[in-house]
Amino acid sequence: MSASAPKLLLIVEDEARMAHMLKETLESEGFTVSEARSAENAFASAESDRPDLILLDIMLPGIDGMSFLKNMRASAWGKKIPVIILTNVSPDDQIMEGIVRDGPSYYIIKAETSMDDIVAKVKTTLGIQQMQM
Repeated sequence: MSASAPKLLLIVEDEARMAHMLKETLESEGFTVSEARSAENAFASAESDRPDLILLDIMLPGIDGMSFLKNMRASAWGKKIPVIILTNVSPDDQIMEGIVRDGPSYYIIKAETSMDDIVAKVKTTLGIQQMQM
């Protein structure tokens, strides 16, 4: 990453193992990472910390990820925060409607991608140049 301050990412994931893997991988790439296990906690964290990007699961306890995204986009502070959806749920009509309306940057099926792909999409979304070795 660049010499400027590290980008803050918020991982919204109720599955502890997945959240831990994401956090370790992204921190090793120089990002600052915070976590939330529910949409309610994520909303409070995002409102106070204003992350540079949110990695969002759809299937969360209580309020689901798409409802979180809709509520965040309705707030003045949340309109422009990029969101990458990471889920094991194939998009149905209701999810597609939310995607069109609320505009996540990417919709990634966890089982069909690697950590390297997720890191690449995070960097692309944030406009970070990737150096090839």
